[in-house]
Amino acid sequence: MVTSSAIRILDLVCVARSAIDGRFTVAEFEDVGSVAALGDVYGDVGGLLSRHDIQQAAMALEVGRSAILLLVEDRWAGGLSAAARQAGGRVAWGERVPGARVEVAVAAMERREEIAQSDSGRGR
Repeated sequence: MVTSSAIRILDLVCVARSAIDGRFTVAEFEDVGSVAALGDVYGDVGGLLSRHDIQQAAMALEVGRSAILLLVEDRWAGGLSAAARQAGGRVAWGERVPGARVEVAVAAMERREEIAQSDSGRGR
């Protein structure tokens, strides 16, 4: 996605919560061998995730777990934003919706369509 310019990585940090005392440690991705290869796609921005951001994310981690915190710019949305401005509008809000919520919504929609088709087949 970075290569195609769909996104730009703005910041990337590795976080781990200790299984012993629950404290968290932070490491730059280049210091973590298993993710150091991301250096090939990582930009030069960095430093945008604050200590508070990192602490909040770390608190969501289960004890003994680790995570990569990734801050990206959705560059693909630039065309959408430009089109909205040209039409006299603006993009007022954006939010990432978890995949599980999307799957539930799609399944409900498909079920409604099945019911509607079934009802129309009975002459209702």
